Amino acid sequence: MDYFFHMSEEEKLNFIKYSIDCGYYVILQVYKNKIPAYHDTAFIDHQIMVYGYDDEIKRFCISDFFRGKYRKDVCFYGEFLEAWNLSLENFDKIDMIHIYLLKPKKIVPFDGREESSTGFYSFDASVISIFLEDYINNNNTMFRYRIRETEDISNLVYRWGLDCYDLLIEYLRNRNSKDFIDPRPFYTITEHKRLMKKRCEMLIEEFGICDFTKNYIELERNCNILLLKMMKHNQYLRNNKYSEVNDYTNYINQLKELDRNISQRLLDSIKNNMKECH
Repeated sequence: MDYFFHMSEEEKLNFIKYSIDCGYYVILQVYKNKIPAYHDTAFIDHQIMVYGYDDEIKRFCISDFFRGKYRKDVCFYGEFLEAWNLSLENFDKIDMIHIYLLKPKKIVPFDGREESSTGFYSFDASVISIFLEDYINNNNTMFRYRIRETEDISNLVYRWGLDCYDLLIEYLRNRNSKDFIDPRPFYTITEHKRLMKKRCEMLIEEFGICDFTKNYIELERNCNILLLKMMKHNQYLRNNKYSEVNDYTNYINQLKELDRNISQRLLDSIKNNMKECH
């Protein structure tokens, strides 16, 4: 990132504007507290997309989750540079690649103010099979596409794929019956199964695989039971009652094996269909 760090302010602006003129969307790291659209005072770095600019009033067209919803907004050049420069200064603390240039496959000329470019991306079952293999084998898919800069994650707290279930077990083992349980990771894993059900529906329509939606509905229901147990535990605490959270280890292991079984069968179905198509 030394290349950008030593650029002048004008050179940084020109880099972004030239990239947009070439048909790219620019995604980079900024500090949210410097971008008014976030309405956030926290000193946190975050990725933002720049998709247009207006030199007359000197502002960028930006897009991200603003005020709880994915939206488009604007940001003056000076505000944006301040947010970006802070991120560049703290780059050694950030574990992500700093800049992406994304380009749709088809570009339609646009007026610079309103986005009107369109792109078409064909369905690729081989990519989905790679993602599923990574999930089953606990591999870091983000490193495969160089979204993270290093493969060495031994000193980080991240887990990948099915290993997330083990992380839940470790979390509960570090809690006792009088500790509050954060329900968010249990909610996240439940929502993942709901998303997988929708992905299966898409795969059936696009690729004609076997129907695994009922399997993911069952898995989602079981994950939701676990979530409800954690919420019930917290409710007990409010009433000065206690439950033993470590008792759920076996249940989580069962969820993991059920997930592994369904994911492997889904992967096998996709690969079989790929062979038939060839």
